[in-house]
Amino acid sequence: MIPAAAPPGGQTIAVIIPTSDRTVDLDRTLRLLAPQVGVHDEVVVVNDGPSPLAPVLPIACTVLRTPPRSGPGVARNLAAQSSDADWLIFLDDDDAIEEDWLHAFRALTSVPGIALASCGYVTTERHIDPVVPHDLGPAFGNVTASHLAGTFAVRRSAFLHVGGFDESLRSAEFTELMLRLLPSIAASNDGSSATSRILITHTIRPREERSGYQPEVHWAAASLILERHGAALSTDPRSLSGQLEAATNAAARLRLWRHARRLALRRWRLTPFAPRDVTRLLMVWCPPIARRYWRPPAPPSTSPRGGATAGPSAP
Repeated sequence: MIPAAAPPGGQTIAVIIPTSDRTVDLDRTLRLLAPQVGVHDEVVVVNDGPSPLAPVLPIACTVLRTPPRSGPGVARNLAAQSSDADWLIFLDDDDAIEEDWLHAFRALTSVPGIALASCGYVTTERHIDPVVPHDLGPAFGNVTASHLAGTFAVRRSAFLHVGGFDESLRSAEFTELMLRLLPSIAASNDGSSATSRILITHTIRPREERSGYQPEVHWAAASLILERHGAALSTDPRSLSGQLEAATNAAARLRLWRHARRLALRRWRLTPFAPRDVTRLLMVWCPPIARRYWRPPAPPSTSPRGGATAGPSAP
């Protein structure tokens, strides 16, 4: 393991990158990262695929191995537990960082008394506007943050305190983490820092390449989040509405009409006059129409992010 001894008066940062059979993407990301890495930083690449990595990577880094297709949660947790750095940044192998991305996080994490630092981002989906760190709501401890890969740095001790990522999830794992992490940070009176600068472009891959797009995976994640974090979400109608929508969509695509109707009804009660919610509530009671709106599930993915998994019982 590459040591990450602390610089005089400073903090060490580990950039953690899980990867699985995306050699070209990983090489491009590491080349973007290379000029920014200082002597006290650590780069950890976790190979979660069946194939070995290239014999020579474009940057000096620690390389770890998981059993193939263990999932990004397993890979990220392994790296976090293996690192000695003060701060962790979880970066996907196909995201594009700005030339001062790591330098900006180094400045953000130097603020005394904080446990989280965030930046703004854009996605490769053109219809989605740039997103800057914002108050995520009561369910998230009213912390101002971003919560996609590469958009935040977290103090390693705070991450380990809440148990890291839920390794059973292949979708929404960052949302579930933040529902535990941010209230914990708020309760401990640790602060956060943020910049509205857009420092990363988050890649949204085609649906057929995303295991997280499989309805079984969405159903597992949304069901778990609603069951585990229901009390917190009940204080935050906006966040609860988003989770109910995700669960309704997954249930409808899986043709679980009883669950879809119950979930759609819960969401409608939050916003009874919203045309979209009224329309969806009516559709789930009419399967012939619903089948045309919610497409049936595609064959299980063999994406590097891992295959579909069955969900827990609905909350």
